[in-house]
Amino acid sequence: GLHSDIQENNFVPQVTITTPAQALGCMYVLEGSSLGGSVIKRQLGKSPHFEGVHFYFFGCYGEDTGRLWKEFRAAVLNTIDTPEKENEIVQAAITTFSDVARCFTPGIREISPASA
Repeated sequence: GLHSDIQENNFVPQVTITTPAQALGCMYVLEGSSLGGSVIKRQLGKSPHFEGVHFYFFGCYGEDTGRLWKEFRAAVLNTIDTPEKENEIVQAAITTFSDVARCFTPGIREISPASA
C-alpha cells in the first residue's frame, strides 16, 4: 500500500532508520495512521488536488485494523526496557510524522518535540 502510494505520487520521505528502536518509532506512526485511514482516504478523495490518487495505504487492513494496531502497540510497549530506548522510539516517531506531513503538504515546517 504505502510503497505504491510513494511510487505513484513521487513522495520522498526523509526518514533514516539505523536502529530497531528507530524502526519501531517509524512504524508506530505508519501503523497508527491506519486507524483513521478510511476517514483520511475519503476526505482526501474529495480534494481536486488528489484527483486520480489511489491512497492504497489508507484502509489497507480492512476489518483487521483495530486488532492489528493493538497487537503492534503491545509489541512496542514490551520492547521498551530503558528510558533511552523509549526516547529513541519517540524521537523517530516525531521525525516520521514530520516527514509524512511534508509528503502531503509542501512547505510544512518540521515538528519539534516541544510542539508534538
